[in-house]
Amino acid sequence: MKYFFNISDYPDVKAIADEIIQDFDKLVIAARSMNYIPWPEPIYDGKWTVSSFKYKDEFIAERFGGAEIAKQLNWLTNPRIQTAGFSMLAPGTVIVPHAGEAGDIWRLHLGIDVTPGDCALRIGGEVMQWKEREFMMFLDEDVHDAWNFSEGYRLVMLFDIKRDAID
Repeated sequence: MKYFFNISDYPDVKAIADEIIQDFDKLVIAARSMNYIPWPEPIYDGKWTVSSFKYKDEFIAERFGGAEIAKQLNWLTNPRIQTAGFSMLAPGTVIVPHAGEAGDIWRLHLGIDVTPGDCALRIGGEVMQWKEREFMMFLDEDVHDAWNFSEGYRLVMLFDIKRDAID
């Protein structure tokens, strides 16, 4: 069974990703200036924090100090993008196996700041490491776990894209 998907095989997802990657430098600035909160679910050991522009179709950037930069990210208004925010794992953090509740989304991670080392996501027996400026795409409904045993923080931009809108 395949757990990670190639964005190029999904033209509508690729079009969204191409638009997002053009704003990579703006995302780096936003990631460094926005406020973060602990991930709300007790599914991790260590430090996992998040910041967000949009969550389940609601614009919430102002809660995290990102309202001004959000205005510069035109793709945020794309109705297919349900969630867009940052996810940061501190060194030594482990996220236990879990599955997303929504069965109708693609989960994309865009590597923003990734320290080389043992820092990865596992779905089934398949393991993939994050890479800066590259997207990782999977189904959030599949059971997955993650860890950061590198010496630095792992920062990704997380996107939920509605599958029923593009499949």
